[in-house]
Amino acid sequence: MKFLFFILLAAALYFLPTIIAYARRHNRRLLIAKINLTLGWTVIIWILLLIWVTRGRMEDLVWILLRRIRIR
Repeated sequence: MKFLFFILLAAALYFLPTIIAYARRHNRRLLIAKINLTLGWTVIIWILLLIWVTRGRMEDLVWILLRRIRIR
């Protein structure tokens, strides 16, 4: 029973940016969910996603960073 609780807690923590994005009805919530699912295990991307969903104007900065990563 404790193991199941730990797994659910870890999953909720892992998907925290996605949960916040859907709770706030973020306009890019599906993209955030996809990035969180595929690259959320990297701490840097997880932190950037968390910043993106909690701050309104950080979206522009995240898009610039994502475009630069994709180009190289």
